[in-house]
Amino acid sequence: MLGNTEEALADFVAFATRWGDGLVLLDILTPQVLDEDQQIFRRVLNAKLDEVEQLRQQMTICRLFPGWFPLVGPTAVMLAFLSLACGRKALVRDYLAFYNIDHTTAGPRWDALVRSLKRKARG
Repeated sequence: MLGNTEEALADFVAFATRWGDGLVLLDILTPQVLDEDQQIFRRVLNAKLDEVEQLRQQMTICRLFPGWFPLVGPTAVMLAFLSLACGRKALVRDYLAFYNIDHTTAGPRWDALVRSLKRKARG
């Protein structure tokens, strides 16, 4: 247990060092890049099993976060939240255009979160 905790803490430190307050991530994962990723992701959904990894490696999200299979919808909501937190309100609407694009962000909690983000971005 101690080993796992130490490893996780080291990963968090490395993550914080690389991404800081999140502005770097917003600069890399622009709405345009997310659009390219979602187009590739649509191909992943219909790909043969042996093609999936090759397609995933074309996605910027997957290259940034190896070992994680980030879905476009939840990532877009995270980026919308991060945009708001970093003072980039104008990007919130662009990121939320990808909300539920891959049908992984659905239900009352997701809807409430998205409504709140939209409201705060307008205000």
